[in-house]
Amino acid sequence: MTVDIHSKYYVTKSDIQKLLECGYEKAKKIFDAARETELKSGLILAHDNKVSLKTVSKLTGFDINLSIKLKAK
Repeated sequence: MTVDIHSKYYVTKSDIQKLLECGYEKAKKIFDAARETELKSGLILAHDNKVSLKTVSKLTGFDINLSIKLKAK
């Protein structure tokens, strides 16, 4: 059973790789930047190995809604 990344609230580095179709190093940089952004904004980190998909989306400019629509086609 696979879970659609778009339905997750928190994502891992592997999820970022799949979502953005990038390599591990780029996903790690995005993950670390998202984690830093969440820490600076005072958010409580719910997981050690996950960050908010919303934060990743804001940092990368990735439009989650558009991606969901394109996937549905």
